[in-house]
Amino acid sequence: MILTETEYRDFISIHLNLIYYAGLEKAVIDPNMTFAQFLKLKLDVKTKCRDQLNKNSYLLDSFLKDYSDSLTTEKINIIQGFKQKIDGDFIILKCLKDNAIFIDTNDQKVYAVKALSDRFDTFFNFFPVYVNTTLIPFNGKIIYDGFLTSHKVMFGKNYRFEFNEIYKNAKQNDAIIRTILNNTSL
Repeated sequence: MILTETEYRDFISIHLNLIYYAGLEKAVIDPNMTFAQFLKLKLDVKTKCRDQLNKNSYLLDSFLKDYSDSLTTEKINIIQGFKQKIDGDFIILKCLKDNAIFIDTNDQKVYAVKALSDRFDTFFNFFPVYVNTTLIPFNGKIIYDGFLTSHKVMFGKNYRFEFNEIYKNAKQNDAIIRTILNNTSL
């Protein structure tokens, strides 16, 4: 249910550089701040940088243009894939062996999502849980961007039943989304 150690390091390296870049470009952080200094910042500042990246997708193209000489084709493809992000509120219904089941609260689409380095059940004591995050494609999988905000909601049995029905229907109809290919396939 988690990325391999190499995948995790690759993702973290790319994503932290992107949010650092967004923080600089959108003046969230001091323009003289080094990447090493950025890494030591508190989570709330990094979250503001990440929010700017999510609000301003053109920053992905700007980053690619500014750093094209130092990026491998693989990293360029990964960053291009980030344009297919799905930002919003989700219900994490359950953790399975290979992934967690996320239900989009907007359209009730069901996603199979890999965790980064720690399983989702290490963050939460019970499921379902209501969260806000960004889903992104990564190496043919769906992951979240490392920022996960949970809403303090306890679901009653009727809601739990409804979420399980959504999942069961998606499973029976082979409609669980396991990769984000492009906006038209979502």
